Amino acid sequence: MNMNDPKRQIILPSTAEYPRHSEATAVQLKNGDILLAWSKFQVERRPDGTLLSGDNAKAHIAGIISKDGGYTWQDERVLVENTAGLNVMAPAIRRMKNGALAMIYSHRESTTEAHRVFVSSEDEGETWSQPVKMTHDAYKTGCHDRLTVLESG
Repeated sequence: MNMNDPKRQIILPSTAEYPRHSEATAVQLKNGDILLAWSKFQVERRPDGTLLSGDNAKAHIAGIISKDGGYTWQDERVLVENTAGLNVMAPAIRRMKNGALAMIYSHRESTTEAHRVFVSSEDEGETWSQPVKMTHDAYKTGCHDRLTVLESG
């Protein structure tokens, strides 16, 4: 496989249970692997029988690893469980100056209450710290893959 030869591929195919994979972010790990994280939405059936699969559906933040520069992917796992009333979504991961990984994401309790939350990992994304609420307004989310590491760390 020639790493200089781009290849188009579907990494996360849609399924009946998980029709939407969106808001992705990626970071290179210290060993050269790539960690891809994204919002993994599942279909829900409302009491009236209609399906809910948009931004207000249940979702967790999933992760998957590439050991070959993005040509193949393996070891999908849950990075952040859905501990919110609606979902957790829109992650952004960056490497901090101290070498740890930082992630911020939206924790959506409802359509009127949401916050951005920060976690960090000292073991390359295997485990994450306890979440710290970064916003305190009634409803504040953010676009995915937006996290800036300042020069000061």
